Amino acid sequence: MTTAPILAPVIALVLWTCAVQAWMVATRLPAMSKLGLGPEEGESTANLRSKLPPEVQRIGDNYNHLME
Repeated sequence: MTTAPILAPVIALVLWTCAVQAWMVATRLPAMSKLGLGPEEGESTANLRSKLPPEVQRIGDNYNHLME
């Protein structure tokens, strides 16, 4: 019995998730810096979402969907 056919989709999904996470970090951190927000602010996700631009929110939404 070979397990190779099932590993390809799993590896692809892991790589895609890592790529989206890197994209999210590369866009969210500069946006937060520009707005003067930081992790020490204790912002909840809902409050942070209302402050970030829509193009940055969409990338975070894509990452959240991958984690669902």
